[in-house]
Amino acid sequence: MRKVKVLTVLLTAGLLLRCAPMDVESSSQLQLPPRGEQGQESENSPDEAYPPTAPDDSPSLSPLPLPQVDYACFPGPDEQGLCLETLDKTEVQERHPQAGDFHYLNPYQDPGFPVSFDPHQYRPPSRLLDIGRWPEDLRLSPHFQISELLWLRRGAFGLYSNQALLPIEEIRNRLGQAILVTSAYRSPGHNGRVGGARWSRHTYGDALDFHSPGADLQTLAQLCLEHGASFYQLYRSHIHCDWRAHPLDPNFYPPVEGEAPRPALSRQVARQAFHAVVTQVAHLSDLHLTVPISQSAREVTLSAEVPQEDPGELLYEWTITLPNGHLIKSTEPRPQLRRLPGTYTAHAKIGGSIELRKKFRIER
Repeated sequence: MRKVKVLTVLLTAGLLLRCAPMDVESSSQLQLPPRGEQGQESENSPDEAYPPTAPDDSPSLSPLPLPQVDYACFPGPDEQGLCLETLDKTEVQERHPQAGDFHYLNPYQDPGFPVSFDPHQYRPPSRLLDIGRWPEDLRLSPHFQISELLWLRRGAFGLYSNQALLPIEEIRNRLGQAILVTSAYRSPGHNGRVGGARWSRHTYGDALDFHSPGADLQTLAQLCLEHGASFYQLYRSHIHCDWRAHPLDPNFYPPVEGEAPRPALSRQVARQAFHAVVTQVAHLSDLHLTVPISQSAREVTLSAEVPQEDPGELLYEWTITLPNGHLIKSTEPRPQLRRLPGTYTAHAKIGGSIELRKKFRIER
């Protein structure tokens, strides 16, 4: 039987104390704590009780301390801590046949990197987990199994940040019901194949796409904001939330030599960071009015150009004033309008977070 080394840790008074590694004979013999008393497990996502959230005025949770450079530590199934061995990313790239899937762009050298983004937050990770080594039902936290956040078909290696894991645990507690994950970590190669954003936060391990039965997307967006999310986008089938403005998890991003570690963000600073990210994305977005060349055409079409974190259809809320003063509301991605001479005024809320306004004039 295959042996798996798991390093258990003890969290006491906010400190992380290392314990001796234990050998687990196989995934079937991995003893996890019994389920909580509240609710039943969903077929798609673990479902059990979790401690209440921190007060609104408390600082955002920071990553668990790293016991040594070759382990990544998580809350674990019983919140007593769980540390898993990691590999140097350079070693992965040199030895693994899928190494090309883990090629990260250099934000300091790539000419296509958005100038308004912080390149420090987009530097490649230094360490990765070998996903196939661990049982699929191993819980990185009371609610989330490793297979929900790190899917083998999306990359044989990967990472997931405590900066995202800890708040989604709290969100799950507030909801009181299962969170169904549709996408978490994606290797750069897999992200490109499915049409993800060039600099998608999924490749950096601090993003989550999910939905929850009985909870509307606006409620989920508010919960993400209350738990420090740096950005969200609403799609017809799910919500994307990420924590891109928070310090990178030292489990996978050891501090840069000569650079002081960045402090954890308070809730107030996290909310300010959210507005800053929304502004950055809005500056990369635009509205367009397509007017047919033929004078006999009776309609014009509005559309939006917005960077998307994920493939799929974003939610749209259009408010349009026609040249004759009539007000039009639409939830279509590309609303078609009567062709009239004069000025069209368009306001679009896209993905629930990006708002754009623009005027267009048609002479005749």
